[in-house]
Amino acid sequence: MRRGTYVGLTVALALAGVTNRGEAELIPAISALELYDPQPEPGGSVPIAAGSDATVGWSFSVTTPIEVRELGFYDFQEDGLAQPHMVGIWDEGGVLLREVEVVAQEIAPLAGSYRYAGIEPLELAVGRTYVIGATVPLGSFVGPAAEDPNASIVIDRYPYFDVAAGSAAIHPAILLDANALIYPGVLGPGGTPGPGQLTLPQVTLSDGYFLAPNFGFTVVPEPTSALVLTVGFLSFLVRNKRV
Repeated sequence: MRRGTYVGLTVALALAGVTNRGEAELIPAISALELYDPQPEPGGSVPIAAGSDATVGWSFSVTTPIEVRELGFYDFQEDGLAQPHMVGIWDEGGVLLREVEVVAQEIAPLAGSYRYAGIEPLELAVGRTYVIGATVPLGSFVGPAAEDPNASIVIDRYPYFDVAAGSAAIHPAILLDANALIYPGVLGPGGTPGPGQLTLPQVTLSDGYFLAPNFGFTVVPEPTSALVLTVGFLSFLVRNKRV
């Protein structure tokens, strides 16, 4: 292949969105939400997971093929997580497709109140249901011994039943299926710190949102459009060459 044709093909593919997909700006599945004030504490008066191996999340489908590039966990005050959290995505058969640990403190990148960790790109298809979940261990005691009832505990707050109805801004490519999924887990001794054991959340709770996890993605270009544009550009190159 002559260099001019090769360059033309590269340009055509780039215009069609086939190359450099890794450089595309990532889109958050959940871009914004509004919380009631004050926010209730996990393990308090609401049935929220507070175990060393608890997992919460939500299920969804997609309206167009997407490629997930990162998984995230909510950072309430955007000042760093108190403990690490595992985040994963399962398919409708319960197979764990990707998982990653979002580290504690301010190390993980912050975007829109969520801290993220990158994963190997994962393409999700239209017509299937997926589940995203995150571990929400009880937390770490600070100060007195864990047996002391007055001991303070450091936890990571996250959106659940305190999300204002209709306030969650979900990208149109993502359709919420179940807002609140939970695997309760077992309470760890003395408040087991994260990240905990990641387990598929299957129990659905009503009237709430477990939006602790989030993900960043890019939209997969329509192959038909990309092919038409590429073939058209190559035809143009051929005609130019004959001239």
